[in-house]
Amino acid sequence: MSEVEGVSVRRPGSSRAGGWPPDMTPNVSIREIGGAETFKALRNEWNELVEADPSATVFQTWEIQYHMWRFFEDGVRPVLLVIRDADGTLIGLAPFGSSTTRIGGLGVQVLGFLAPRFVDYADVIIRATSAPRAIDAIIDWLDTNLSRWDVVRFGPLREDSHLWRLREELALRLGVKLTTELAETSFSLRFEPGWTRYADGLKPKRAKVLRHETKTLLSLDRGAYEAVRGPAEIDGALTHLFDFHQRRMGERGERGAFPDPKVREEFRALVQALSAQGRARVHVIRSGAGILAASCTFIFRGVWSFYQTGFDPAHAKLSPGTVSRALRIDEAIREGATECDFLRGDEAYKIRASNAERRLHVIDLRTRSWRRRPYDAWRWLRSQLSTSGAARALYRRLRPKKVRPELLAD
Repeated sequence: MSEVEGVSVRRPGSSRAGGWPPDMTPNVSIREIGGAETFKALRNEWNELVEADPSATVFQTWEIQYHMWRFFEDGVRPVLLVIRDADGTLIGLAPFGSSTTRIGGLGVQVLGFLAPRFVDYADVIIRATSAPRAIDAIIDWLDTNLSRWDVVRFGPLREDSHLWRLREELALRLGVKLTTELAETSFSLRFEPGWTRYADGLKPKRAKVLRHETKTLLSLDRGAYEAVRGPAEIDGALTHLFDFHQRRMGERGERGAFPDPKVREEFRALVQALSAQGRARVHVIRSGAGILAASCTFIFRGVWSFYQTGFDPAHAKLSPGTVSRALRIDEAIREGATECDFLRGDEAYKIRASNAERRLHVIDLRTRSWRRRPYDAWRWLRSQLSTSGAARALYRRLRPKKVRPELLAD
């Protein structure tokens, strides 16, 4: 894979009225990286930059970006923008990815983030003390390179993300039409002052039912809830999580998140790495008969992100998913967390358990490529698949058999 390096030197005042502050040199270098080994070598600097970005979430960490991309290694090429100050300090990173969407015999080049299907909150990473220069470098790079792609879409973006806040400046500076879409909503539970347990935020009747469900499940043949420690124990718990999840999805006729060994291997590596940093925790509910439920939670800056939960379908009537969630919320409150984030998706349990929501957006830089029109038609066709038999028939006719559907960028 190729690497491209260049230097962008901006004229004072070229990006913002009033010019650059006197103590801020505009000279920065920006390097485009497309190789896996160089990606790996950035790990320590990358995570240090995440700590220096107040807007960053756990999903901007190197571990999540690298391992989530690995799920798509055969279809998405990294386009990592590495931005350094004049003294070599890393001041910005843009974890972009390039892919090809096949529409019949037509190849459409798409630029977006590395793995938007698995990364719940995407964004660039910016050092707070150098934000204007890093942002300018990214916009300049887009201005120079936009014509390399037919479609440029970035998301899912929270409304407090850098790119979402910059959307108007992007359109103005790049001279292109920019459209936005409300892609999804995520739901979360933000803890109120004085809460000592999850039940403090529930109505009395619901709190009573939850206590009964918890007592019933944990009284089942010496039942216990615990966080597993150590690599071997974590691997064992994840094996149960994968199996429970896939069985549950299979009952619904869905593919599930962990259908093949490669995905499981990368997710194990991700969880082990984050666990060693205190940024991931795996919990189980076990009884004398074995593990009844397993879950994986990411932990970052006081926010517990409930990424995945699985439970034995044979014990579904005992509400193991609900009990597992409630026990993790209690644990988060005890440890001083501020929020439990249930992440993307409008599942009923997330809505019932939440008291806040975030809107997630996609921004689309409308390039002048003629391939935009068939791409837009293709996306419209995909949106009709769930309701139109004729649309599904046309989709099957046009889609090449060798193209994995999940590689078709949204």
